[in-house]
Amino acid sequence: MKKHIDNSFDKNLLNIRDLTWLPWIGKDFKKNERRLIIVGESHYTFGDNDEDYQKHFQEATNNKTFTRECIYESPVCGDWRNNTFDNIHRVLLRSNDFDKELFWEQVVFYNFIPRLMDYRVKERPNRFDFYSSWKTFIEVITILNPTDCVFIGVSASNSFNQAMEELRVKYEPVKWLEGIGTAYSRTAKLNLNENIIKLSFIQHASQMFSWSQWNTFLARENQETITFLKTKVFKTI
Repeated sequence: MKKHIDNSFDKNLLNIRDLTWLPWIGKDFKKNERRLIIVGESHYTFGDNDEDYQKHFQEATNNKTFTRECIYESPVCGDWRNNTFDNIHRVLLRSNDFDKELFWEQVVFYNFIPRLMDYRVKERPNRFDFYSSWKTFIEVITILNPTDCVFIGVSASNSFNQAMEELRVKYEPVKWLEGIGTAYSRTAKLNLNENIIKLSFIQHASQMFSWSQWNTFLARENQETITFLKTKVFKTI
């Protein structure tokens, strides 16, 4: 895994009080002209019984590299299959047939909610989870300095405006755009250290997900970044 990631940000990231897991940071991310952070929603854990569940819960919660290990094992190495990651590939590049190592060396993956969800009861983050997670997210992207953030799921956008007001961060409010599938596409912008960061929110990519329609949205709203990624991953576009 080490050869695929950049750990030069880790010292600063580890100073963020509420950061449970270090994000996956591809080794080429920092030097890229377009720097994309893919923002997942939450990690899940499970167990055959309560004791087994608590064991997995504590191990994952205490493991700072848990997110990195998930990315390395699933989309990079293919050790286990996850439909969400397959659809992330498709919604960004209209394909799941390319060099996965090369793709993940270009981008960051960060899970927005800093606590584990209980898969046994299909737990979902609540409104407070989303609202309170914006502070840590702002601290993370202030360090990483992305140009674009694509949120896999639209729920975080519901508390964006209020959170930015409270955090006193310069921003452009969330815009609700066209309905696609089971969600409305949404965009917003942040101004951090005089850098404009584009935020796009799409339907969660797990089930009943029309990646082709959402790709059309991202290709329009994040055109430069999508084109840049294609030039990195495909020999011709």
